[in-house]
Amino acid sequence: MVPWRIAQGERLYRDVQFQHGPLAPWLGAASDHAFGRSLPARTSLAALLALLHLVALDSLSRRFLSVWRAALATSVAVAVAVFLRPGGWLFPFSFDCAIAVTALTWALALTAGDRERSDGLAGFCLLAALLARVEIGLAGVAILALAARREPIRLLRLTFFPLTAGAVAYGAVSLGIPVDRLVSDGWLCVIDPPEAFRRVYRAYAGLDRIGLRSAELALAFIVLALIAALVCATAAIAARRRPTRHWRRQAIIFRQWPTPPLGHHVPV
Repeated sequence: MVPWRIAQGERLYRDVQFQHGPLAPWLGAASDHAFGRSLPARTSLAALLALLHLVALDSLSRRFLSVWRAALATSVAVAVAVFLRPGGWLFPFSFDCAIAVTALTWALALTAGDRERSDGLAGFCLLAALLARVEIGLAGVAILALAARREPIRLLRLTFFPLTAGAVAYGAVSLGIPVDRLVSDGWLCVIDPPEAFRRVYRAYAGLDRIGLRSAELALAFIVLALIAALVCATAAIAARRRPTRHWRRQAIIFRQWPTPPLGHHVPV
């Protein structure tokens, strides 16, 4: 509903209430303006975003692992995010959050590569995260600042542009709108979230039902411990069998080796 109203010419935060950054409504409005109120178009946009996130996860994994291990790590991350309640952060509950997480993942993947070529792209990804969800974008700024804390020039390159451009963008969309309204119904809602938001945040943090979440963590720890024990046992069995086969091959080779006749002198 929000993207469609923006596509019809209404102004975000003044005419249309929205509690997060402007990027997601703008993308949705662009889709509605191009294709109309089309469910397949919106679904395709969301699927493209999910695919970009998977590619970012795989790219980040390949910085530290081989191709096959990176694919396995990405698959495990997807499986964990799908089956964990309430869904993890891989496929979040809102389009703006999905954009922010995807952009932040790409920023982390790019900063792990060639600095000269990728730092600029990482800055744009960080800007996208800031414009989608300001709190997630600021968390990304803190992460990249920590990673580049010993390199002042790189720190400036990674954080100055996203923060400056984000401040200009938020200032432009907030022009003429009272601060109280932005706090209650706009992107500054993060300062004082409504009770409904607080309940969602507590659920995602696992603080809504401490006993149940603790039991879930304990069960997950037990399952991981069993898997680790199975892997260790399999490795131990394989290690024991391998020398036996090796010595059997050596014995066969020794038996087939021709021996000199008795009394034959082998020169030294």
